Amino acid sequence: GLGRALDEHDWFHTLPRRLERRGVTEEEWARMMQGLAAANVLGPRCDPARACCCAVITVGALSGSWGWLCMCCPWSKLDPFQTAMREWLAECNAALEPKGIYLKGFTFGKRKSGGAAGGDKHGLSVLVFALSRMEIKRVQDEPVLQTPDDDSKYACWYCAAHKGRAI
Repeated sequence: GLGRALDEHDWFHTLPRRLERRGVTEEEWARMMQGLAAANVLGPRCDPARACCCAVITVGALSGSWGWLCMCCPWSKLDPFQTAMREWLAECNAALEPKGIYLKGFTFGKRKSGGAAGGDKHGLSVLVFALSRMEIKRVQDEPVLQTPDDDSKYACWYCAAHKGRAI
């Protein structure tokens, strides 16, 4: 998920001025943030299933058996959190696109809160609002999972298991 207690952040309650200038209302922002909070609740609930899946893949791959085949299954399309985030993003974009705004989620490997470099266990998930045609095209063309340039440990982010990620 995106961390706990989203509603403790100022941005959760405050409509950004640039979005307001584009016609997003306080009511729309509140509705979007409530939808985000509802989707985010599913993140930690899915952690045990993700851990089991990771263990099966790792043990199977290390033993030279069928484990690597599990990486060919699009698990992210089945993940309740990812499904909820995909639906939330689609709902938001249905309201935002007529106003010239596009919203997309990204996860950056080896990044901590604030964008600082982190170790292998760190990932920074962000939501990006694109406000021009050029930004929208660029954001739409970028993959959701942003791997560090210098690290081959993130090669699995390109496998089918991560296909369909929303963030």
